[in-house]
Amino acid sequence: MKRIFAVLLALSLLLLAACSKGVSPTEPSPTEPATQAPTEPATDAPTEPSQTEPATEPSQPTEEEGPFTVTYAHAQADTHGSGEVWVQLLAEVTNTGSEPLTLGAADWTVCTPDGTELAVRKGVSAYPQTIEPGEKGWYYDEFTVDTAQTGELAVQYDGDALAASVRAAEQSGVRYAVSDVNLKDSVYGGVELTGRIRNDTAEQGSLVCVAAVLLDESEKPLGVVYAVLDSPLEAGAETTFGMSSEMLPPEVKSADIAQVETFAYPLAE
Repeated sequence: MKRIFAVLLALSLLLLAACSKGVSPTEPSPTEPATQAPTEPATDAPTEPSQTEPATEPSQPTEEEGPFTVTYAHAQADTHGSGEVWVQLLAEVTNTGSEPLTLGAADWTVCTPDGTELAVRKGVSAYPQTIEPGEKGWYYDEFTVDTAQTGELAVQYDGDALAASVRAAEQSGVRYAVSDVNLKDSVYGGVELTGRIRNDTAEQGSLVCVAAVLLDESEKPLGVVYAVLDSPLEAGAETTFGMSSEMLPPEVKSADIAQVETFAYPLAE
């Protein structure tokens, strides 16, 4: 009997030991999510949209433009009624400084799109000659060239030489009032421009130049029409003017011209 009791006691102890071992595997389970949850946001946070990209924009190289910059330079060759190829050269200069500038005669080179030199134009005049801060002036020339090349051409220039031609003006340029401007197509091709000029200054104007810059809807210059009055313009006097250009690109008509900037001023001696 004692032996049976001892066997039962031993079995009871073995059963208790087995039960205690079966509970232990459940203890680590609450710790598993605790170790995984923090790792997900920790790895995702640095992958948000990069904040270093905007910082690259201010690092773009910038150069001081000085008192002026060339904001447009273009040339075009067209065959006109005579069979000759005429080139229209136009370069726009903007006064980016704080003082008036005088646009002296400058040299410009016209090339084919592949860089072949067609012509070097020396002493090209600008219209108007003096521009205030923020204003634009236009170097303009029309000439024939012995080539079969037509269409758009490239314009090159020496920046240092141009800077030597553009200088600070001793004073603001004199401008005369322009009114009653009328633009129409010419029967000979190109356009005609008429209007009136009045000298509101106290001095006589000699060698009075009238220049009109023709712009399209996007303010792109299409050409320049200019003329010099036959006689001086007395102080307080008013006169009419008329001028035309047959050397604009043949496709340009008065309907293509959205804006006309007209200047009247005495030419610098």
